[in-house]
Amino acid sequence: MMVHRGIITILLAFLVLTVSAVAQDPDPGLPDTVRIDSVATVAGVDVGVPVTLWNDENLGGYTLPFIWDSADISIDSVSYIGTRIPPSAMLTLNLDNPNRKVLMGMVDFSGLNPLPPGDGLLFTIWFAVPSGTPDQFVSIDSSFYPPAGTFTLAPQTGGSVTPQFIAGQIKIGDPQPPPVIVLSNGSFVFNAEVGGGNPTSQVQTITNGGGQTLNWQTAWSSAWLGVNPNQGTAPSTVVITANIAGLSAGTYYDTVVVTAAGATNSPQEFTVTLNLTVPPPIIYLEPDSFYFQSLQDDVNPDSQQLLIDNIGQGTLNWTATENATWLTLSAYAGVGTAVIDVMVDNAGLGPGVYTEQIVVSDPTATNDPQYAIVVFEIFSAYPVIWAEPESFYAVGSGTQDPYDRTLLIHNNGGGIMDWTVSEPVDWMSVDIDTGSAVQGDPGVVIVSFDGSQVYFGQHHSEITITSGNAANSPVTIPVTFWKMEVPQRLYVSTNNLYFTGVECGLYGGIDPQYIMITAATATPPLNWTATYGASWLTVAPLQGYNASTVTVEVDPIGLAPGVYEDTIVISSLTAINPSEKVAVTLTILPSPSNADLGMSVDSLVYVFCYTLVGSTDLTVTMFAVGGGCLDWQASATVPWLTPLPDTGTTMGDLTIRGDAVGLSLGKYEGDLIFTSTTAPNTPLTLPVDLWVYTMGDANGDALVNVTDIVYLLDYIFAGGPAPIPLPFVGDADCNHETNIADAVYLIDWMFGDGPPPCVY
Repeated sequence: MMVHRGIITILLAFLVLTVSAVAQDPDPGLPDTVRIDSVATVAGVDVGVPVTLWNDENLGGYTLPFIWDSADISIDSVSYIGTRIPPSAMLTLNLDNPNRKVLMGMVDFSGLNPLPPGDGLLFTIWFAVPSGTPDQFVSIDSSFYPPAGTFTLAPQTGGSVTPQFIAGQIKIGDPQPPPVIVLSNGSFVFNAEVGGGNPTSQVQTITNGGGQTLNWQTAWSSAWLGVNPNQGTAPSTVVITANIAGLSAGTYYDTVVVTAAGATNSPQEFTVTLNLTVPPPIIYLEPDSFYFQSLQDDVNPDSQQLLIDNIGQGTLNWTATENATWLTLSAYAGVGTAVIDVMVDNAGLGPGVYTEQIVVSDPTATNDPQYAIVVFEIFSAYPVIWAEPESFYAVGSGTQDPYDRTLLIHNNGGGIMDWTVSEPVDWMSVDIDTGSAVQGDPGVVIVSFDGSQVYFGQHHSEITITSGNAANSPVTIPVTFWKMEVPQRLYVSTNNLYFTGVECGLYGGIDPQYIMITAATATPPLNWTATYGASWLTVAPLQGYNASTVTVEVDPIGLAPGVYEDTIVISSLTAINPSEKVAVTLTILPSPSNADLGMSVDSLVYVFCYTLVGSTDLTVTMFAVGGGCLDWQASATVPWLTPLPDTGTTMGDLTIRGDAVGLSLGKYEGDLIFTSTTAPNTPLTLPVDLWVYTMGDANGDALVNVTDIVYLLDYIFAGGPAPIPLPFVGDADCNHETNIADAVYLIDWMFGDGPPPCVY
């Protein structure tokens, strides 16, 4: 019999839906083999290419997709004269001449007349070779033909087998030598850590060591491995990548197979190894500094606590050390997270500031060691001088003096401290030089600079603070005055930022705003810092170098309606101008009186296999459209659906639990009903579907019968709809693929006393 072009018994082919990277069943006997003969012809003479099969089991069906690599010829017809296929078999043909593909299929729909074991002709593919066709080798190879997939034999007993394949070719005239695949690398190794970034990509080069054109393609099995591009024409540069997302620690291997139709050494392979290790622990200390204070010989201050934690992976085996007699820890070693007490003792210590560091170590940690600084300040019963700041840095020019600085003179001891300020140079002066101070009430001195008294360059001096009754008199304040020809100047893009929000927040948040920091000149460098105080305000980064962009964000959650203000102070020691101040105003508006209720999704779907029924939680976010506080209540119209909680306010995440326990096979429909005492668009309905499925029930009608066979055949061969509710439901033999083998499996079960559809 002959199938002519244009006559297609069953349209399309089948889709192999890979649920996970599981291969087809191993061939239980000797390997079945599909062979394509190699033939020769000349331009203007059509040629037939025989396709034969050796098999050692009864076959209920097969799908054999082929591809040829020349657009100069096309398939004219397929002949079954001399075939060993039973005459009652259903034969399929899907021909795609423009893309040089053909899919050949056979199904024993009755289940009673399979293709028996043997060796011989299946069919002959006739190619039209027009006059003027160039001399060439045309390779005929196996292919991937969606939705059919690759070569598949379906034994009558169930399952599916991938046969061996011997490719053939058509020699037209006297062509050039065939191509040869040449790979630049035979193996690749990637190294990465769990939770870290993907390793750097590597490059494979594919060249042609022979003649003609080398059109290559690749195949591999692992989801973590990437090959881009995965096909092309040599010479080609191919990028090899490894994606570690979702992988646990271990060593992963795969082999990339490079094939090229007509190449004498096709296929070629190269290996890829991914070494994924568990990241070491990372030491985290909170806080990383402590400050204690007491009067000399007085009661010791209360202890404080240090959190030692592991923010990496692995196990943290930590030790803590310190070298101060006045410092004690409640524990000096431990495993994992710990909270230890930090204690100080002023016995025998005189007035002053004592500093020590706690060293927390684990040699396996990536950031070993870490330090927590402990400062213990002991005040004398007598006055003690403390100056703020501890130094001055001033910048001026030939035409502009530095701006005035403020010096605070504190008494960090007891009693009344009389103080005197002196400065030994004529380029610096103070507005007052005497005063007194008690704890909590410092003296305030304005320091001025006179650039006319100095040459260009840096000048150094000091301010001296003395007190007749202070325990630490005198105290000196270093001063640097840099007179520049072209001084640096700090600029900010704005001195005011205004934000508007709504109480309880706005879905999606309030957009950030930005401060652009620029310098007047390229040198000297402008190193700047930013400070602020409000908890509702976030500024990042807090320091930078020369031109920078600072992101300012606000968080209105928890704030009552009203106006909130704070100031961002941006300073630079090397700038001639004072600190720039950016006033930030946040206006929180009250909730609108008639805001609509909004939801982050418009429907929900739950899917359960009947062998794994249970409950699954999905999340819906509730919010007021336009922002604000809004009460809401949620209820379900079906018992298998539960909102948790069932009341709340805006910006709240609501858990929706779908519980399939006790439900039989099939589709279930329900609704969530949302109401609000103020939202005009309620009640609001959220449709919810729940499926309980079984393998083999391709049409989703809660039954597995002959209609599912028809449904699968329509899906596999005619491009019909996929199995419901998910494509892999058609996988009746549980080999993690949905293909012709599943239709044969169901036929054998229904008509041949074979096993029932599987249970995962």
